[in-house]
Amino acid sequence: MEIMKICGKEYPVIGEVESEELGQTVPLVDIRMMTDYRWQQLCLQGRLENPELYRKIGEDVEAVIADLRLWLEENKEEAV
Repeated sequence: MEIMKICGKEYPVIGEVESEELGQTVPLVDIRMMTDYRWQQLCLQGRLENPELYRKIGEDVEAVIADLRLWLEENKEEAV
């Protein structure tokens, strides 16, 4: 398996794609990404654990928590 080093980390090359902009084939690298669902979970967790930090910058923490909980509930199928 071919490996590509990016910013000091090694990632497997899982294919190639043709780049019209570059006019050549470039490697397709398997880099794991965070889902929107996980990002929203972490945003909620941060506000629940450290609400004072968000209040300090003028955020209505309770409203944001309510919005995050609603978003997570409406998008829970993404959690699977």
